[in-house]
Amino acid sequence: MAFSFELKLAISSELYGAISAGPEQLLLICQLHLETESFEKLIRTLYDKKLMLADKSLTYTVIESIIKETGGSFKANSNQTSLEEDASIISKISFAVSSSLKGNPRQAKRFLNTFFVRKNLASLYFGAEIDLSVMAKLLALETIDIKAFRKLYEWNSEFDGEIKQLKEVETCINNDKELNENYKLWKNPRVIRWVKSEPKNLFKMDLSKYFYLSRESLSSTENVSASFNEAERKMLAAIQNCLQGQEDARLEELMDMEPESQHKICDAVLVHFKSDTINLSMISRVYKEYPDYQSDIIDALKAKPSSFFGPASIPHITRMYSANATQISNLLDDLEKSQKISQAIKSQITGGNFAVKAVDRR
Repeated sequence: MAFSFELKLAISSELYGAISAGPEQLLLICQLHLETESFEKLIRTLYDKKLMLADKSLTYTVIESIIKETGGSFKANSNQTSLEEDASIISKISFAVSSSLKGNPRQAKRFLNTFFVRKNLASLYFGAEIDLSVMAKLLALETIDIKAFRKLYEWNSEFDGEIKQLKEVETCINNDKELNENYKLWKNPRVIRWVKSEPKNLFKMDLSKYFYLSRESLSSTENVSASFNEAERKMLAAIQNCLQGQEDARLEELMDMEPESQHKICDAVLVHFKSDTINLSMISRVYKEYPDYQSDIIDALKAKPSSFFGPASIPHITRMYSANATQISNLLDDLEKSQKISQAIKSQITGGNFAVKAVDRR
């Protein structure tokens, strides 16, 4: 009897943790290369040999032997060599990306589908100029932390023989040195694992061609929430559709979520604020309660036009001033110099004439 797609996903999920290259990744790579009947024989043999047990070692070598043993056949555009190459590429970054996929076979499939789409585009646009291992590693960073991915894109735009900021990050991490505050995005343990994964020394490469292949992730506000679960999507929608007076309640709900969900939603909130689909009232509360986002919010505010900083902005910027007076004072000085804000409004903010309500942490 043929297995349903859902059953295949469930099977690969049970195998999670047993496969060195990442269970979903490895089995889904096989699914993409093998004929349907051959893939089903592979899954059945894995079950029959009880290779999903924790004390069993399931590697690509084991899978390769099963494919040969069962007379596995490949799809028209594939062969043993291409399967082995793809498995090798994904295995290099599985250490970095596995925690983000969290054993979720659908997320793993989405990751691999994106990889193969970009692999085909790379062949079409750039031929042999693209190193697929580098492409996979960048996709891993995009999956792990979209903000770090976009920051690397910014750094790469200043490439001058090397990506200087990435070189400093790699040097510090590989030598177990503390990163300074300019690189706080790269202090995330998952991002650190990414830096340490193969291939290394990306700072020596101009990554422009690779970023071209992922340009939709650099420009789309929708993509930032593509990997959200149902609860995260509902929370983001609640924040976007928040009515005046409901902001504190929405923020309390956000702060009750798991830390990773909070991080993902704050990323999305910042992106939507930049495109004016989330207002200053909400972003000022995020600024106050999530210090890690303060510098990014400041950068977003600097990009706003002078019309943004009218009298209506005073209570919200005052709230931010109460959280970090030094940083907001510097922002106000910059805005005044660029004639985006008046001296009168600046004085009202720093004078503390507007009371602001804080959200109590639970």
